[in-house]
Amino acid sequence: MPRKEEVIQQMDWLSDRLSSQVRSVALGILALTWGLLIGADSIPGAINPSHLLFVGLLAILAMSCDFLQYAAGYRNARRLYMEMRTTGAPEAGYPVDFYRRCRDYLFAAKQWIVGLAAAWLIGLLLAALL
Repeated sequence: MPRKEEVIQQMDWLSDRLSSQVRSVALGILALTWGLLIGADSIPGAINPSHLLFVGLLAILAMSCDFLQYAAGYRNARRLYMEMRTTGAPEAGYPVDFYRRCRDYLFAAKQWIVGLAAAWLIGLLLAALL
């Protein structure tokens, strides 16, 4: 049976992997979308360019959520550090403040957004092939 510390360590590792995957998938979607937009003349009418732009926008939004999640995490950690420095406490829990809630929300949002972008792009590609 895993201990609490092991579960926390596993969650840290998994959240790091998820963030890396979100970045990779979002960049891949953006590259594919850009390639399809550039080559749109060779596939007349197969894929609506406005749909491709929307998918690209979703990929950029997911990457922006990733950036903002880390910025909010930094602010949350800095606030904890300043509190520990002021009080002289060797240990403390992260405050559940605005930045912590943003961090949690943005972590989930970037995954949902990149999933939506991937699904939309796959749907566009399948519709163009059929």
